[in-house]
Amino acid sequence: LADLASASDHTWLILCGAMVMFMQAGFAMVEAGCCRAKNVQNILMQNLVDVCVGTLCWWAIGWTLAYGIGSGENNAFANDG
Repeated sequence: LADLASASDHTWLILCGAMVMFMQAGFAMVEAGCCRAKNVQNILMQNLVDVCVGTLCWWAIGWTLAYGIGSGENNAFANDG
């Protein structure tokens, strides 16, 4: 039963992460539709950089803030063990 709960938690986190990425793509399309055609490439690149920086910040800082430091670990950076 614990394995099922763990698998359900992981599936939910992956699904939520995928929805966030699709939301980012939707925002990119909204922004691209609200500007001139010559600026669309810049808008899409800004959104791509936004996703990359956000992912790196989550990896470096957010994971530890969200899930805490594991028992017996001394290093809080990226919650590595």
